[in-house]
Amino acid sequence: MAFTNWLPKYGSSIAIPAKTMALFADGLAIKSPATANDAAWLRFVGTGEADSVLEIATSDDANNANAEKIVARQYNGSSAIYEATLLGKIGDVYGATSFPV
Repeated sequence: MAFTNWLPKYGSSIAIPAKTMALFADGLAIKSPATANDAAWLRFVGTGEADSVLEIATSDDANNANAEKIVARQYNGSSAIYEATLLGKIGDVYGATSFPV
């Protein structure tokens, strides 16, 4: 199945209902299960042969002081045991150190 619709440039304008996800030609969009104005997406972007990037992003309703952080978590069955914050709520970078949850 081929998808021809592209994700909008900024995720806050993703036109899908809350608590849903949608496949696009360039990625996957997910709307928050808690609120209709937050979104996340995985997107493959680039303008040429040597500059492609996998974008992992979150979007809020233009409230930059309270943006969603981006984390990676490792689970051991039923609970998270490690978490690494990639970007904090104000864009601060934590690096690849993982901390027990």
